Amino acid sequence: MGMRRGITPILSVVILIGIALVGSVLLNGLSKDFAGKTFAQIEYKVSNVNLKKDSAGSCYFSLTLHNTGTLPITMTTINATFTNNTKWNPPELVDATTKEPGHTYENTVMFDGHTCGNVTVGNTYVVRILANSADSSFSTSIPVKASRVESV
Repeated sequence: MGMRRGITPILSVVILIGIALVGSVLLNGLSKDFAGKTFAQIEYKVSNVNLKKDSAGSCYFSLTLHNTGTLPITMTTINATFTNNTKWNPPELVDATTKEPGHTYENTVMFDGHTCGNVTVGNTYVVRILANSADSSFSTSIPVKASRVESV
């Protein structure tokens, strides 16, 4: 029989350790990418929301939102439905500026006319807040009771 030549035991152990190291580095990179995407979220904390109507027929809506998520919010839309099923989608409350995590968004809008005429002091209305990022979205509904404010 001829002499067989093979890999020495030491060389085979070194090759196996190399394969194990490359595999663990690849697995570590994949798991970090997966965990980063899985736990990333967008979320607003609503700290202030008011709907006020004065005796002159003008309404004032104000709110303060804080980005408590881990992703930047790229689009915010706020709307409501008032008495007689009147939809309220003010363009002043559609904001396409990016809000980084930790950023606060504040806005006050004055409106009158037909839309304000459908706001009844003492009634509670639902205000919807929708936020979007590149990969996900967040929405919440907040009940807001309309109150009376003195004309300015």
